[in-house]
Amino acid sequence: MNIGCRMEGKAGKSAIQKSITVLIMGMMLFCHVNLYAQTDFYCLTEVQQIRINFYEPRWKAVLDSLFTAANTEIRLPADVSINGKVYHQCGIRYKGFSSWNANETKNPFNIDLDFVYKNQNHQGYTSLKLSNVIYDPSFLREVLAYDIARQYMPASKANFAELYVNDTLIGLYTSVEAVNDEFISKFYGNDNNTFFKGSPFQLSFPFGQNANLNYYTDSDSSGYTSFYKMESEYGWSRLYDLIYTLCNDTANLSEILNIDQALWMHAFNYTVLNLDSYIAYAQNYYMYEDDYGRFNPIVWDLNMSFGSFRLSDGSVNYQGVTIPKLKILNPLQHVSFSISPRPLMKMLFSNSRYKKMYLAHIRTIVNQNIANNRYLEQAEALHEIIEPYVLRDTNKFYPDTAFRDNLYISTGSGSGQFPGLQDLMQARANYLSTYTGVSGAPEVITSQCLPVYPVIGDTLNFRISVTGANHVFLYYRSRPGAPFVAAEMSDDGLHNDGESGDAQFGFQLVAVEKNYQYYFWAENNIAGAFLPEEAAYKYFDVFIQPGAGDIVLNEISYPAIETENEILSDSTSFIEIYNNTAHAFKLTGMSLRQNNNSCFFGDTVLQPASFLVVEADALSTVSDTNTGFYINESPLLFCNASGLVIDSLMVVCPHSIKSQGRYPNGSGSFCLTQPTVGVTNRLIENNQGTLSIFPNPAGDFTVVEIEASVSTQQLLITDASGKTVFSTASAAGGLTSLRIDVSCWKKGIYFVFLHNDEERLFKKLILL
Repeated sequence: MNIGCRMEGKAGKSAIQKSITVLIMGMMLFCHVNLYAQTDFYCLTEVQQIRINFYEPRWKAVLDSLFTAANTEIRLPADVSINGKVYHQCGIRYKGFSSWNANETKNPFNIDLDFVYKNQNHQGYTSLKLSNVIYDPSFLREVLAYDIARQYMPASKANFAELYVNDTLIGLYTSVEAVNDEFISKFYGNDNNTFFKGSPFQLSFPFGQNANLNYYTDSDSSGYTSFYKMESEYGWSRLYDLIYTLCNDTANLSEILNIDQALWMHAFNYTVLNLDSYIAYAQNYYMYEDDYGRFNPIVWDLNMSFGSFRLSDGSVNYQGVTIPKLKILNPLQHVSFSISPRPLMKMLFSNSRYKKMYLAHIRTIVNQNIANNRYLEQAEALHEIIEPYVLRDTNKFYPDTAFRDNLYISTGSGSGQFPGLQDLMQARANYLSTYTGVSGAPEVITSQCLPVYPVIGDTLNFRISVTGANHVFLYYRSRPGAPFVAAEMSDDGLHNDGESGDAQFGFQLVAVEKNYQYYFWAENNIAGAFLPEEAAYKYFDVFIQPGAGDIVLNEISYPAIETENEILSDSTSFIEIYNNTAHAFKLTGMSLRQNNNSCFFGDTVLQPASFLVVEADALSTVSDTNTGFYINESPLLFCNASGLVIDSLMVVCPHSIKSQGRYPNGSGSFCLTQPTVGVTNRLIENNQGTLSIFPNPAGDFTVVEIEASVSTQQLLITDASGKTVFSTASAAGGLTSLRIDVSCWKKGIYFVFLHNDEERLFKKLILL
């Protein structure tokens, strides 16, 4: 993230444009990466190397026996090396069911890095899921599918890894991020709520229930335990509530289900033809209950996407789906018939608005990934990267020619025929693009929200220009992760929407919270459209201007020494800003000001409870990491975009190993602190003296009390502009009390400094 700066005064000429690199606390933590892996473990453009070294020489026989005995949670210990970094005492077991075979060398693996050492992880990942690519000659289906899914919903990262076991090459695998506590915390803030997986203990098809979320018994949870795996410590009663509401109380369904995320999951599965999901066998999905009591569907096990699985679609084709039928598979077929109930589709698609939203999501996926050939370009790039690894994989399940051909055309024959990705998806896009409801949508022209820099109490004016719509809605919320509230917009000329009937729709909302998130939905009788198209996973933000105390100057490091002719510095100064709130703020137009120097922020967002660190060093060339102006001993002002000063600090020059920082962090008074860039401030014990002021705030007088162990002291009081209003020539060591008449001083903020030979103490004085 960058912020543009304007400099004046001795630091540089006005209108000079540059950028300042913003260091957010989370980014600093992210940069603390293992030396053995300079990029993310799931980087798409790099094939990872994983080596498993079992202590047990008969490791395969043991793992096979555990799997056949259904002891799938028992693990065999081993050392695991990831790109050269070794992790000891990891837990290994096989994974999957249809993809495992005792007679095969290349089986899928589930690796727990924290099996014995509970804090052991690789870049924060504690579990590795390696799939053996048994149902995909192209090797691309799973990685491509996750790449598309992540654009519209929380979904796992995925890439490729070459696996060795006891120094023997096993082959190339797809590596998929586990949907575990770390994943849940990343997307939902915590992992303490109900969390289950649609994972039948034994599949029953075509007429079995499996994990279809169908209500069929009002008995205890034992009626459902064979179909769902509870990943949390509790939650069966909440799962029952979800199933009952879905099937019997749809009027309240939005209270217990994230409907939009469910619609995205269905749209994704039908567009990329991922039938080994809720569509067919009613499995391979997770549900997590967020802090607002809503269950959020999460896709899983995408290795048979793009038509690899065709045993059934759960509907009229329950005896199997041919490739020609696959290309024109009806995305609404479950509304009329399911071989076994599919309430998570039927109950949603039976609602006219939800059906239009679902079809709008299909349109978005098709337009952004298939019709524009994005998927094909991505596939070809990945194909080139993995080709050498595939060719030397002697344990793969298909010949080299199938790998090369299946990206474009079908390979194999009969039930073992796999549709070519390009052939299948081009036909799929052609079919879906003309499907009623996917086509025929309103056209969104422009949208806006004014004012640009609102403050609490302002009226937010939302406006959208759209043609071909009967109804337009604004969906908004003031808490990230909370359900959006729907408000119908008006085209009556009374809601800051232009003239009545001019196809401009408006809605007005008084800002009472720190920030808002919103998106638009427009519909006619047959179709609808979102703005942004990826809503509600993506949305627009309205950032309310921060007030005093929301964002503060939190720490200043000022080790430089200025002489008459030059500035000497043994390290770079920095200014640390901290967001005290639970809301994000956009810093556009906000500024740091000191004397004639100004630094204006650009399009930067400061997240809740996060730090922003900016370097300040006039000796260095203006660059992406330096403000270009030098911090001196005068007031430093932090202003919002309206020019209102929301925090200030009288900069002093402490001892070079110390900084000025708020203690407690973010809210306390400034004092000498240990320099802590982008982390919580730490107090330095002061052995040189104390400075006390009372009363404070003051009216007619104040008392400054000094207790010092050294004899040479100077007391100085300045106003907010840096002008000295009171000083003493010296003060003796020991305890000194000074009563100061302030009755003639202007009301406002003053800074009181105690200088001695060792360090400088200061406090803020407020006159009312």
